[in-house]
Amino acid sequence: MARRTYLIIYIIIAVLLVLSLVVFFILKSREKFSINDVSLEILTSKEAEAGEPMNFVFICKNKSKKDLVNAKLIVDRSPGIFDAKTNAPLASSFNLDNVTAGKESRKEFQLALFGKKDEIKEIKVKIEFTPENQGESYSMEGHSQIAISEVPLFLRFDMPTQAASGQEIGFSFEYTSKSQYNFPNFAARITYAPGFQFFNADPIPKEDNDFWVFGDLKSKSEGKVSIRGSIAGIKEENKQFKTELGIIENNKFLSIFEEWGVFKIIAPLLSVEQTINNRSEYTAGIAELLKFSIKYKNNTNEKLREAFINVNLDCKNSQNQSVECLDWKELNVVNGEFNGFSKTISWRASGVPQLQELSPGEEGEVKFSILVNDKLPIKSEADKNFYIESRAKIDINPQYIPESLRGFKMESESVLAVKINSWLTLTSKGYYNHPTIKNSGPIPPKVGETTTYTIVWDVENLSNDLKEVTVEGNLPANVIWKNKIYPEDSGVEFQSYTGKVVWKIGRVYANSGTILPKKEAAFQVAIQPTQDLIKKSVSLLENITAEGIDTFAGIQLKAKNQKVTTDIPDDIIVEGQGKVVP
Repeated sequence: MARRTYLIIYIIIAVLLVLSLVVFFILKSREKFSINDVSLEILTSKEAEAGEPMNFVFICKNKSKKDLVNAKLIVDRSPGIFDAKTNAPLASSFNLDNVTAGKESRKEFQLALFGKKDEIKEIKVKIEFTPENQGESYSMEGHSQIAISEVPLFLRFDMPTQAASGQEIGFSFEYTSKSQYNFPNFAARITYAPGFQFFNADPIPKEDNDFWVFGDLKSKSEGKVSIRGSIAGIKEENKQFKTELGIIENNKFLSIFEEWGVFKIIAPLLSVEQTINNRSEYTAGIAELLKFSIKYKNNTNEKLREAFINVNLDCKNSQNQSVECLDWKELNVVNGEFNGFSKTISWRASGVPQLQELSPGEEGEVKFSILVNDKLPIKSEADKNFYIESRAKIDINPQYIPESLRGFKMESESVLAVKINSWLTLTSKGYYNHPTIKNSGPIPPKVGETTTYTIVWDVENLSNDLKEVTVEGNLPANVIWKNKIYPEDSGVEFQSYTGKVVWKIGRVYANSGTILPKKEAAFQVAIQPTQDLIKKSVSLLENITAEGIDTFAGIQLKAKNQKVTTDIPDDIIVEGQGKVVP
């Protein structure tokens, strides 16, 4: 009996202990959490040299009685803040370990900042977390600002102090890193003075004739870019060129250092200027007739005797190599002569009597025309960016230089570059039998029944790189978009609100379709003909266009196609079976 009594007592005590523990843990879990028990601290320098690694420490202190779980650090930063260990832009979020009650959690980074001198870089951080055994989430924010104390880069222009309008000029800029550290994704961009016409550069620009990408700039290293072109302007005008050094972050250029170069336009004693098809800057198309006009003028107060003018034409590619792109058989010189060996066009007093004696301020004009070849000499990927260089010179017989002008340079030159446009080609074809996108339904199409077709777009590009290339076509109201595309990642989309099929290609390199593969995309559409279409072919796609920007010539190119119908003549198996039957 006594044993049973003791046993009962023990059981009661055990139950009470268990209940006490349960109550204790329930009460503990219900303890109120206060955000004031959590603090956020950021430790870093107030300034840093561009590219110099610096420590950035994030500290989360938890003074509460609850663990902080699912903690996440979110970073919002100024452009130009990189992870110094990976040379990549700092990520935007990081997972943190749970922050134990009464303790702290640290996250350390080594950062490199890139920006202009005295620029302020800001790092904003936010920690998100959930107190243990609570459904509600909390967040805290903090920020830090760091100033760029120095940018250890040096940039120097090497250019003439003066030049005449129309004159060919060559200049360069040299860059040097004085830093102990590397600059990742280093690049340079130049803003040309108004009136500057770009011919070529060494190294070749990445795009648009004004942007270079060099990769990582190593510590204490240097480089040089040489540029050649011509300048147009008025007397005493200052021409300014700006070069920016920087880095590429997320495909965007971030300028961190800049320098200016400048020279003045002077008036030559004897001037010569060129226009092509009545324009001082011109881009030509394949097989286009170019009409050159060379105007000359005596800018002195003396009569000048026995003046003569020579023009040399040379066609070049991106490698500055001379190639043949002109049809010399179609050359027409007015009152001048042509030397086929030197390819020099000349005018003298024998053909142009006015050149025998030019009075002060007197001016005149000579002309010729020539045809661009209908085919360009493309044999490799390097054969691109073709341009025609026209070099016109005027001078006088040295034995007739007036005494007051002895010792002065009488010769004057004008150099003009005629860029040859690329040629954008778009082909739109329809198929029932397609190797990748399978079609179904009756052929010829039948009233009330569904037949699917595949439309194929081919894009080819001739001699210059194109950017922002887009192809568009309209689906008629009775044509159904089937959302089958090949390749699936080609970028073809259907805009239901406009009825347009849009293919955003982006960049199409020179010689795509000749040396390089052409761009191609395919998509499927369907029709379900109605009675009114019996004995008629059905339009599958209309108003088909392609557009893109020629990065060398700087102009927009366009191509158009006729509509695609159910006749699909390119599918020889079902060709001619496009008319709807009952």
